[in-house]
Amino acid sequence: MLVVSLDRLSQAGLTALLDQQLGLTVAGQVSGDEDSFLPAEIYQPGLIVWDVSLDTAVAMCFLGLLPEGSSPGLALVATQWG
Repeated sequence: MLVVSLDRLSQAGLTALLDQQLGLTVAGQVSGDEDSFLPAEIYQPGLIVWDVSLDTAVAMCFLGLLPEGSSPGLALVATQWG
């Protein structure tokens, strides 16, 4: 699994939480900007967990840069309450 987030605190928290789950292994974590897609090719994760809540518009733009045929992904998106 590869954890992606523009927020380093979010990366660390998601990585710590997911890596403790039985049967899950976090292979790496990256920022999700245009310079961070090479590690996805190196790690070849079975799943990409992407936190786009910090800046949804920017993160969704970078999400579109993933190469065709990339690993399945799960995007975590914040919603506004109220």
